Amino acid sequence: MAPMSASRIVPILLLGLLAFAALVHGLMGRKNQALDGVIVQDVSTYEFYPNAKDCNYRGTPYVLLPNERFREVVAISTDVEHIDRLLHGTWRASLKRQPLPCGVA
Repeated sequence: MAPMSASRIVPILLLGLLAFAALVHGLMGRKNQALDGVIVQDVSTYEFYPNAKDCNYRGTPYVLLPNERFREVVAISTDVEHIDRLLHGTWRASLKRQPLPCGVA
């Protein structure tokens, strides 16, 4: 078997580098993407279902990690008769963030 010459190795390396750059660019996601959907609270977990319009949400949800601003916007109030509202809730929402490719918004 003949050794590979530099004239063959360089194009192969450049092609590999180009493929790697395309892969990284594709995994970055879109910037300033607006997602409309439903936020579902189940005890202390918040999940966002994109493109959901009502309570029939399906598909893979994004897990939300709420910060203080989220808690200001989504105020939860209840009375003694409806104490379960503190643990379960559903809201329609429009998120204007860049979701991470691993499924976290």
